[in-house]
Amino acid sequence: SVPAPVVGLKASNRNTTDSLWFSWGPAAGDVDFYELNLYNPNGTQKETEQKKDLEEWHFQGLIPGRKYTLVVVTHSGDLTNTANAEGRTAPSPPNTVSFTDVANTSLSITWLGPPDWTDYDDFEVQWLPKDPLTVFNPYSSSRSKVRIIYGLRPGRLYEFSVRTVSGNSWKTYSQSQSASVRTKSDKIQSLHCRPQTSTAIACSWTPPDSDFDGYSVECKKMDTREVEFSKRIEKDKSLLNIMTLVPHKRYLVSIRVHSADMTSEVVEDSTITMIDRK
Repeated sequence: SVPAPVVGLKASNRNTTDSLWFSWGPAAGDVDFYELNLYNPNGTQKETEQKKDLEEWHFQGLIPGRKYTLVVVTHSGDLTNTANAEGRTAPSPPNTVSFTDVANTSLSITWLGPPDWTDYDDFEVQWLPKDPLTVFNPYSSSRSKVRIIYGLRPGRLYEFSVRTVSGNSWKTYSQSQSASVRTKSDKIQSLHCRPQTSTAIACSWTPPDSDFDGYSVECKKMDTREVEFSKRIEKDKSLLNIMTLVPHKRYLVSIRVHSADMTSEVVEDSTITMIDRK
């Protein structure tokens, strides 16, 4: 009689890029030997083995991200039966993740892809903190190695990780590659400087809706561009008095927002100290 097929044939890549482990339960009844035929996606045979009393086999030297089919043939005399299962190796990871066009709410993330001789279909981008971001692929191919990210918070430090995806409905994933980036802070709003006395001016502003550490403030004489005051101030201040100036001079005040090493666009206002009435 026709021998039974092996039962519960299944594959695992154990998160490796070049190996597949197939396991099964023995076929019921009399079996002379098992014939293991591993096939490439195009139907050509990759390798074949003949073994008796076997319940697992490890194939090595496979292509990353490739889907293979194993056919296990049960032999009993001249009669056979088959069982088959598909397995896919993990794809090769991307490398060298980098960022360009870093703005306050958007950036481009790029990477180098796996080698051309490997199989892969797409990339998955993840990030921390888990803000609700939009990921846009500017090219028609899902294999393109750039994504544009929108909806970032200004001045925030993010960690992005990219992993390679192989397969469409049934997927395997590579190890991920990570890199950190900080967006630019927004600039301050509505800077207003006015005279206080003949030797002092006062400036006030609205803080940015950003993650940020503080401000750098510079005050120059308008005519000579000589710097009279330059200081970093903490983030909870939005009012500043600048003293020891010269009477009846026009001063230009410039304020930038800092978030770690990222600096916002400058905002400027000017005002004139009062005339000294002594």
